[in-house]
Amino acid sequence: MTDRNELESAVKMIYGARNENDLDAIMGWFDPSCRFRIVGSTWLGPMTEPVNGTDSIRSSIQALLDNWDLSGVSIVSLHVDGDTVCVHRAGPVAVHSVQHCEGYGTHGQVHLQGRPGD
Repeated sequence: MTDRNELESAVKMIYGARNENDLDAIMGWFDPSCRFRIVGSTWLGPMTEPVNGTDSIRSSIQALLDNWDLSGVSIVSLHVDGDTVCVHRAGPVAVHSVQHCEGYGTHGQVHLQGRPGD
């Protein structure tokens, strides 16, 4: 099991990279065999479909960076249970290419299996 402080620090780095639109820093946390999915309603359409492999994930993350400005969103709370971190974030969300969307906040789970360079 990973130390709680390490997990919290890693999650903060990941979300910091997201707020700065740093694709390389974000991708450094993905294992080559990972699967990525945004949890959300079907209203979000293809964004909630699972994506496999780092090439496909890189493309998906780039699309998110291009279309969703989360720079005003911050972490409200972190909850750690073993190796699982649940994150509650809130703040203004600017959407560049999706119509009729209001951002109220985001939340999700991050499962870490290592650090970049491990």
